[in-house]
Order: sequence, then C-alpha cells, then structure tokens
Amino acid sequence: MSLDIAYLAGIIDGEGCPYFRVRKHTNNKSWQVSLVLELQTTSLAMMKKIQQIYMQEFGIKKEIRTYQPPGNRKPVYILNLHKKSELKRVCKAIEPFLTTKRRKIQMLLKIIDYLERVKFEPLHQKGKHGGAGSRTHRDYDLLRRWEREFREMED
Repeated sequence: MSLDIAYLAGIIDGEGCPYFRVRKHTNNKSWQVSLVLELQTTSLAMMKKIQQIYMQEFGIKKEIRTYQPPGNRKPVYILNLHKKSELKRVCKAIEPFLTTKRRKIQMLLKIIDYLERVKFEPLHQKGKHGGAGSRTHRDYDLLRRWEREFREMED
C-alpha cells in the first residue's frame, strides 16, 4: 500500500463521515439505500490532495464542492463518494489503517457486499413477482436493523 492510502485513511478517520440510510418510498413499493463517505474540511490544500489521491490511486474523479457558512466563517470544502463501486475500492484500501472509523467502514463493506448479491428491485407483495435474488420485506427489515446498528456505532 502507498503512503497516500495511509494518509487518506488518517484523514477519513479524523474528518470523514461514513453514512448509511434506508428509506421506504411513500408508495410502499420501493425503497432506497444511501451509502456515502463524506469528507469536509476548511483546508482547500488538503482537499486537493485527497482529490489527487482518489484519482491516482483509484481512478475516481471527484469535484470539490464548496459551502460558505454564514458570517465571516471560512468556506467548507466537501468531497463525497456515493457509488458502491467507488466506496468498495476506497473502503477496502483504507480499512487496515483505520482506528476510529474502522467498524463503520467494515459495516459499509458488509452492506455493499449484501446489496451486490441481491437485485435492486421494488418490494414485492406476497405472492407477486420476486424470485431468488430479488429484494423482499425481509431484506428491507435486515437493512433497517443494520441502519440502527450503524447509527449506534461511535466514531
């Protein structure tokens, strides 16, 4: 592993925000899983370094977003990963170097592996559609349980 990956792990351990959420749509027939690894900092130089590491080490091109808080506060620079393929590559690479965020990153990897095995389809009513591999109410319940466990983990 490169020093850049260890550096990235250190930044994510301190500044990163892994995020996992499951939402059922109002029609009760579909649901959405959100997985995000977000970095926020007031250091543009640091964020440019992270952007460079994403590109050089993983081939991931990300734009830095800027948020200007009210008042005379410094701007906040933001980079998000939300594609499962990107998250999986980055999380696998940094996981051995993590301390405070290790459990959350391991959980993200577990969820990604699970989602790759189960088709992303609408929830099926009893007796309709859904064969092997399609998502069911049981899958939704499992993901909701994991979501609660994820939220209870300390950073």
